[in-house]
Amino acid sequence: MISFAHSFWTKPLLNNKFANLQSALAINLVEYALSVEYIHKHGYKIVLYTDNIGAEIFSPIPYDDIIVLENTITDNYHFAASFKFMALQNMSLDQILIDGDIFLHKPQVYKQIEKDNGDMLVSMFEPKVYIAHDRERTIKMLDILKQFDFEEPYETPEWKDCDGWYNTSLMKFRNQELKDEYIDQYKYYIDIVKDVDFQETWPDIILEQRHLTQLCRADKYRIHVVVKDFPLIQS
Repeated sequence: MISFAHSFWTKPLLNNKFANLQSALAINLVEYALSVEYIHKHGYKIVLYTDNIGAEIFSPIPYDDIIVLENTITDNYHFAASFKFMALQNMSLDQILIDGDIFLHKPQVYKQIEKDNGDMLVSMFEPKVYIAHDRERTIKMLDILKQFDFEEPYETPEWKDCDGWYNTSLMKFRNQELKDEYIDQYKYYIDIVKDVDFQETWPDIILEQRHLTQLCRADKYRIHVVVKDFPLIQS
């Protein structure tokens, strides 16, 4: 039977990476608690991978287990997703990693997750028409990353050539080789750019999401999505 996992690294929180500490803390506690509530409501288990401070912060939430890890990938808080890769390294293929703001409240989504037979299942594909709302910041991030030589198939695209990327707010692997390649490339490239000041940009959008897209396309892995034809409603 499948089970679920959250991950949380407190260093971005404590450094106000995405919002001020007080509001970000309140939002995360509410979202993670609700996400856990839905998982338990449908009869599944969920664990939390976090650091020592995170274990204290989230202790009121009834996880089935809280696993404390040290981030050995990076200490640069711009790479918030690095702790997701710490979790993935410790997870089995029957565990699904979801972000804390993913609320699986419909029974059919659990059936869809369980029966999916692709090499990997993710939330959705975010097309250019969707990511264009953050165009200026994305271009700034791409310009920073283009200073480095990323090997094929991970070349940093020009904005005009970027069609989008897979959203990894939910990740289910069925192929260990794909999982290992995905983790290895992240660790390799984060070591190259770890000392860069990315300011208000979020480089994990590329190293975590765009690189997964490029990897699956290059090696022809079968990657499926929970939400098809996203966004369903366009303004």
